[in-house]
Amino acid sequence: MRRLYLTLGAPASGKSHFIEGHGLDYLTISSDNLRKTIGGFHFGVDSDGDIFPTGYRNNNERLVWDTLWNIVENRMIQGLTTMVDSTLLYKGAFKNPNKLRKKYNYQVYVLDFMKGLFGGDYSQDQIGKVTKTLKERNRKRKIPVPDEVIDNFVTRYVNFGRNVPDWVKVIDMSNREDRLKAFYLNKTPNMEQFNRLQIIGDVHADYDALMKVFDSHKPGTAYIFVGDYLDRGTKTIETFNFITQELKGKNLFFCTGNHEDGWEKWQQLREKHGQFATLSLPKLLDHYGEEKLDEIIKGFTKRTVDYMMFDYFGKTFYVSHAGFEPIIAQREGAWAGIEPRGALIYGLGNKDNRDYRNAPYSRNIDKVWEEYPYISQNDINVHGHRNSFNEFVRSNSYNLTAEGKFRWITVTKEGITPHEIDRIDVPTFDEQLEMEPHIKRREVDDNIVANNFDKHVFFTNEWNRLNTKARGLFTRDNEIVGRGFNKFFVVDQDVNDNVDTSLDSLDYPVWIMKKHDGFLGVVFYDKNKIRVYSKGGSDTYSPLAEQVLKDTGYYKKIQNYYSDKMNRDSTLLFEIIDPEKDVHIVKYHHKHAYPLAIISNDENGIVLNHTDTFNSHWGSHAFQEMTIEIDENNFIAYAHNKSELAQSLKIIEQDFPTREGVVLYGKNKMLKIKFPFYLKAKELRGALEHGGKRKWYYDAQDWYKKCKARGITEFTPDLALKLRKEDLEKRDENEK
Repeated sequence: MRRLYLTLGAPASGKSHFIEGHGLDYLTISSDNLRKTIGGFHFGVDSDGDIFPTGYRNNNERLVWDTLWNIVENRMIQGLTTMVDSTLLYKGAFKNPNKLRKKYNYQVYVLDFMKGLFGGDYSQDQIGKVTKTLKERNRKRKIPVPDEVIDNFVTRYVNFGRNVPDWVKVIDMSNREDRLKAFYLNKTPNMEQFNRLQIIGDVHADYDALMKVFDSHKPGTAYIFVGDYLDRGTKTIETFNFITQELKGKNLFFCTGNHEDGWEKWQQLREKHGQFATLSLPKLLDHYGEEKLDEIIKGFTKRTVDYMMFDYFGKTFYVSHAGFEPIIAQREGAWAGIEPRGALIYGLGNKDNRDYRNAPYSRNIDKVWEEYPYISQNDINVHGHRNSFNEFVRSNSYNLTAEGKFRWITVTKEGITPHEIDRIDVPTFDEQLEMEPHIKRREVDDNIVANNFDKHVFFTNEWNRLNTKARGLFTRDNEIVGRGFNKFFVVDQDVNDNVDTSLDSLDYPVWIMKKHDGFLGVVFYDKNKIRVYSKGGSDTYSPLAEQVLKDTGYYKKIQNYYSDKMNRDSTLLFEIIDPEKDVHIVKYHHKHAYPLAIISNDENGIVLNHTDTFNSHWGSHAFQEMTIEIDENNFIAYAHNKSELAQSLKIIEQDFPTREGVVLYGKNKMLKIKFPFYLKAKELRGALEHGGKRKWYYDAQDWYKKCKARGITEFTPDLALKLRKEDLEKRDENEK
């Protein structure tokens, strides 16, 4: 959370002992540690002649403090909870904290370790007792300070140390209840003064949809926003002005979303960050000018919070952008105040997902909340952000964001009512592709743009409605002129909780088709000509695809297909194989162009050759001929149920172990299976290219060791086949 803790107290008052005892070292910047790092120690010799440190060198004080506050500021930029371990008993102690808390919107807590020692009595007699106690403690420290230092700091505390600014929350560290409150999450008080609450999901510049919430305004209503106010929608200025300028009052509460990080980065550092920088900032600068925009963002940021936690007629609400982890709610906020704010703004991912910023999109926080044993039905989690999961209500957790939907809930003492409408101020399909951060766009010919998801999304699993369509998707303005398959996944691949890749998820019957090992050729008809591209529109692979189609005789069949105008609203997909110019894993002896599918040129990307015969394209003789070609080149088997499918797959792998695998065409989705040989060989190729691997997934390490021993550094399909043959021969020998 955006909290800065400052320790206050003389040496030996218990500051460092508290930090170490509660495991807070990771968020603490210690002036003594910096002195040790920068200047080292003074040394002395004891009675036995042993050399030992007698204290820190203090001839680098300016560098120590400049470094300390630079580190603190860097942590504040990232929104990290930070503790400064120092005495705080020096002139101008609050100058830097004041400047930084204003700039980065931080709460400041002073942890007073002296108050309890005095117990409100600052007489000379009590001063003497406190001083004596501290000196006794000091002598037990690893590196004690001179007694006069204790005298000096006790005097400073009595004379001016207790006079802290009114923007600071002072915590008496001798009082357990007071101490715990310093690290709790803050509850918003008195929310029951409102007759109803409107909790509003991600706005994303959809001004007209937002107005639907306010159309039903009644006196006594509070409005709570979960964040993400701009970007993606079309009414940036209207939304920004309404949120930051028109909405005033004590019944308005604004949580920070991850998109607001872009606002703050620009206002505080003039850094351009995220979709805000590309989609919203240019419009805002043009409308308001830099100085006015800076003033508005700075003012609005002061009104925002990272979360809200409040009681409302027998229920406790936990409201944030990314959703509360149930462990925080279970502890009633104890120690949650030191959690990084990103836990509530970006969310946390599952342990094994190391892409921390994007991992939350694959963690279903609503499911986690529902299944957590210590969460009651009266604990209500409300969030936006996680648009990988479109389920609105799951038990006592509410997800206020979904693709193409605008959501909010109305809360009264009678209960909770969810509302969902279609988004109104939405960009065109092409504009949405432009906005999507994980889609690469490349202009090819005649203003055609090739759209493809980037590699990053493979690691983040941040798959959504747009980037799953962007696999060889060719557009011009807002028209889809040609396209590949929608992204489909490997059976049992761990994508995210919203994508089921199990065989149970298939609707039967299922076509089992060959999976070839080449690259995708995308062929469509546009502006009275046939266009051929690789899925990325590559200058190298697109001409190669066209040449292979001509060399194999398929180009004439394509011409015949598009000679029927009925077929010109569809794309032909081919697997292109040229073993000389484009070597893959599987061994091929000559060029191939395998027809794979006929795809509708629309957002849905329907596989037309697997639709029922009522599809109008079946009226085309050329369509029927191409469908026969596809089946003859790819069809293996047909399964009416899971049992038949499993049996067929077992036989296919036994009969064709060195193929890449198969593609399963269900009535509702496509899935793919890659065979063990292919996966092992591909892992070997990667290891040879990169000089090894840190982790082996498909048992290729033995093959790699053999290659290293034989001086082999380059992968070929023949190499994989040879190594497999050696394994089989060794197995047969062992079985004799």
